[in-house]
Amino acid sequence: MLPKIIIALVLVVVASAAGLWVLNGAPKTDQIKKPATVKRIGIVQYQKIFEPSIKGFKDGLAESGYKEGENVSYDVRLADGNKDKLKEGADYFLNQNVDLIFADSPESASSALNESTRSGKTNIPIVFTNGTNPDKVGIIKSFKSSGNNTTGVAVDFAAITTKKLEFLKRINPTIKKVGVVYGAVSDPTADFNMKVLREAATKFDINLVEYKLLKPPGPLSAQEAQKLVDSLKPGDFDAYFHPAGPVVNFPDTKKVLMGIGKKLKVPTVFTRDFDPKEESWLLSYGHDFFETGKQAAEIAAKVLGGTKPADIPIEYQKKIRLIVDLRAAKEIGVTIPESILAIADKRIE
Repeated sequence: MLPKIIIALVLVVVASAAGLWVLNGAPKTDQIKKPATVKRIGIVQYQKIFEPSIKGFKDGLAESGYKEGENVSYDVRLADGNKDKLKEGADYFLNQNVDLIFADSPESASSALNESTRSGKTNIPIVFTNGTNPDKVGIIKSFKSSGNNTTGVAVDFAAITTKKLEFLKRINPTIKKVGVVYGAVSDPTADFNMKVLREAATKFDINLVEYKLLKPPGPLSAQEAQKLVDSLKPGDFDAYFHPAGPVVNFPDTKKVLMGIGKKLKVPTVFTRDFDPKEESWLLSYGHDFFETGKQAAEIAAKVLGGTKPADIPIEYQKKIRLIVDLRAAKEIGVTIPESILAIADKRIE
């Protein structure tokens, strides 16, 4: 047997080595970095045309420190203009208990709000953008406070609609008949826009020549629109006003309706930007989807930081853009007055 002194020395060495491993090798509890909490955001997308708003939303949140793939994740459910799919998307995110739902339109916001109320999951916040007068369509109680689990960015379609008619009158003061094509599918944005348009038309001594598309948004509505445009003839109306709504703004349907100005040689006014390589529209006056998405991201950052949606006032869009397509003006033989050109944000030549 080893002498007791040697055994004691061995134990001391082993204990010392173990102590050094603990001090230098073993990870300390306070040195372990816990992964940052990843915020899960569900995006209820009504139509593909709202993709710029989604990009603006993601870019805006990134500027606020929420980086995709690091501390925030996104899941998108595209409804493609189908209200049943909107409901399914909202239900999915509510069942997933996401940290926040982003609604790209008043249709998405209404669906998400209705489903959260029905399911009792009103603790999940909803931030919307491109909200067509949300106080008028039942999304919020007031701009000061939604009174529920929503907040976001609204669009003043009443003011925009009136201004669009004013522009048409500036281009041609003798305009009396203005054509408008809208969808029969019930939709809060389209319904409100048409209501405002009818009221504003009387102020400008304008008679609306209304055409209704019966098919839901999709290839069938585009075919129906093509038949309508083919049937139009010069003199049916003096100008064309393109309204909001899912049916007439389905991409293929919208492109068909853009041919009205060229065929009838009348001024046309639209609401949003367009790709000048593929489309042509005399005037476009309205909010920018990308910018309203970024604006909504500023609000979402507050919500993710702990502020309740009802405590965040609803904002109107910060920017309205006027775009003039001088190519279209030349093609239909219309002169754009300097009073419009001087305030245009963009000219396409």
